[in-house]
Amino acid sequence: MMFIYGENDPYTAAAFDLGGAQDSYRFFEPAGNHSASIGGLPQADLEAALAALQAWTGVTPVQKAHALAAYPSTPRWMLSQSRRRMP
Repeated sequence: MMFIYGENDPYTAAAFDLGGAQDSYRFFEPAGNHSASIGGLPQADLEAALAALQAWTGVTPVQKAHALAAYPSTPRWMLSQSRRRMP
């Protein structure tokens, strides 16, 4: 299991405790909110998360620059609003 929390997300206060779980991960996106994502993780955590995904799936993750760098902490609804054309 992999959990990704935003540092500024209230849900982080109740972040899942991995306990003695094997092959499980918990990451925190710095300054992230409830829209935290794998793309907003610091480089070392990003590499660990992608390596875990590759080990679990057998598929090498592809990093798209726009997906990892553009607006990593912006809520999805705000992104969809910015893509709409004004009348």
